Amino acid sequence: MKSALIRLIKRVLSFFYFLFKYSKKVQIIEDERYNNIFFGYYDVTSFSSSENLLTIHGQKYGHKDVDILLYNLQDSSIEVIDSSMAWNYQQGTRLMWFSSDELLYNKYDEIKGYYSVIKNINDKSETIIPFPVQALYENSYILSIDYSNLTEIGTEYGYPHLHQTSYKDSLVYFNLKTSEYSTLFQVTDCVKALTTQFDNATKCHFNHFLISPNGNYFVFIFRFYCNGKRVDNLLGYSLITNKLDVIVEGQMVSHCVWRNNEEVLFWGRVDNCPGYFQINTEEKCINLKYSTEKDGHPSFINNDVILTDTYPDRFLCQTLSTINIETGEKNIKLEKKHPAKYSTANRCDMHPSLSPSKTFYQIDVIEKGKRKVCIGKV
Repeated sequence: MKSALIRLIKRVLSFFYFLFKYSKKVQIIEDERYNNIFFGYYDVTSFSSSENLLTIHGQKYGHKDVDILLYNLQDSSIEVIDSSMAWNYQQGTRLMWFSSDELLYNKYDEIKGYYSVIKNINDKSETIIPFPVQALYENSYILSIDYSNLTEIGTEYGYPHLHQTSYKDSLVYFNLKTSEYSTLFQVTDCVKALTTQFDNATKCHFNHFLISPNGNYFVFIFRFYCNGKRVDNLLGYSLITNKLDVIVEGQMVSHCVWRNNEEVLFWGRVDNCPGYFQINTEEKCINLKYSTEKDGHPSFINNDVILTDTYPDRFLCQTLSTINIETGEKNIKLEKKHPAKYSTANRCDMHPSLSPSKTFYQIDVIEKGKRKVCIGKV
């Protein structure tokens, strides 16, 4: 009865969700052909290197695929580049820029299974990569995971189709220069690396791979369930030593961003203290930089200032803010109501991403009952 009343109150509050509160003008991208327009995750930019194009997803009502779109920021035109069946609302197709005139994203068909393509936006030629992309380092290599595994264990980061692969529960390194590939480690290696052994760990999986600026190291979140409780770990891997590292073990770890080649900032709860923490991946020393209960998706604007969002609070309000993690200064850029009916895997996180010059940001929002992309100045 109490939970039903809470849901009712949230729905009443969300009736008024169409209002933005912001300090600077924002631009909303919409197209009547699509029921939803969105980008996806915060760790890659949707802006081209020239910052005159934006790549986004368009979902038509009742369609199981999404269109890969190019939005021209100068004349507001939208061009359809391709379509894909490999997508979810959280990370889309892992759509990202490969070069100034090429896109990289995941696709699916019944024969190939999941794979990725490098698509030229001018002549529409494409290069097929036999593995789906999870993370890209320049034009050098990609890291790939088994998305079917994420679907099977019930995460919101999986794709709709289950497809048997030879790399189940594995992290694959694919060299874009030579087309050679290898398995770096498996889920079982991550379990063995922990200092505490869990004999009854279930739903083991890794996700959210972030490559260091110099490309020599990457971090990722390794999660599993033990006696019904989720256990988070932040792990790392050196491509120089081929060594798997445990960086944070058994503490809540959510979203990360590289500050430099050695230091990672993440939101988490360490020793029951919530906030943004910084950890040195070599020395493993950890410091609380900004105390907050509000989890978010951070990106560095400069060495000290991050742009981050929040999940909807009890009043269904999301915020977009800049935070100086050295001084603690916070500046709210935008506030937005999030409808109560969009929840769990169907929710719409802002997932702020920055343009290459760090001048503009892009977020996903719900506006008039549809997902839309919002652009503003930092």
